[in-house]
Amino acid sequence: MNPLARLLLSYKGNSLGLCKVSFPHDIDNAGRRIYPLPLRDGSCEEQSRLPGVRTGFCFSETLVPLSLETAQTLALGFFNPHIISPSWLVKQRICDDKEVELRLMAMSQGVGFRFKDVEWQIDFQSLMIASTKKSCGELAAQVLEKLHHTPVRAVGNNFHYSGTMADWGEGPLPMLGDKSWDALADVGKTEQLRWMGTFSQDSVRIEVTLGQSTDAIAALFNFHRDTKNAAEAIAAARQFDLDSKKSRELLEKLFQQGNLP
Repeated sequence: MNPLARLLLSYKGNSLGLCKVSFPHDIDNAGRRIYPLPLRDGSCEEQSRLPGVRTGFCFSETLVPLSLETAQTLALGFFNPHIISPSWLVKQRICDDKEVELRLMAMSQGVGFRFKDVEWQIDFQSLMIASTKKSCGELAAQVLEKLHHTPVRAVGNNFHYSGTMADWGEGPLPMLGDKSWDALADVGKTEQLRWMGTFSQDSVRIEVTLGQSTDAIAALFNFHRDTKNAAEAIAAARQFDLDSKKSRELLEKLFQQGNLP
């Protein structure tokens, strides 16, 4: 994962925040850095429907040079890591046994494992599913449908984008007061600047963070919904695709990178 994105995520501590901590030793969710690919021919709407096309943002006049590092659904509640296992997911027909790549990774208070394009982490307080290719929310919803008595108090659908400063070009950058990166040398060596905003919209709280380091830019979007039970959590998890679309729209709207067609 982009070091700046990892650093931003580390500030979230024990709250639902933008992300659940990844596997130990800073192993990123995909096992590799995701680089942008050239956009294919066709309209932006057509491109957005193509499988695997999550590598940039097509606007009417410009391409925002951020790639999707990871997307996640994180459910907070009471979970049993001894139940949610690769064999259980296969038995429940949620996952395919042929796609198992890592059957078990011991963690401090839970377990982690990996199917082909999906990372799973479960402990006694949370269930986290991460992928750049699959609908994490749909997978979480299917698990909760099988475990419908599970108390779930919150669900977050999270989207983390990153790119290089060179690619970001003239896009807006975080400032401290009216000072930009280069104007803060008298304070000390600047390591990171961040903008962050939290917005309420009906039943969802949206947290947006834009962070800048020496050579990288990261945008993080968290869609948080409080839930009273598994039924509400299932509905919240299934907002994943709509939240993903909203995160791309906010990236364009908040940072003024052209207009969506």
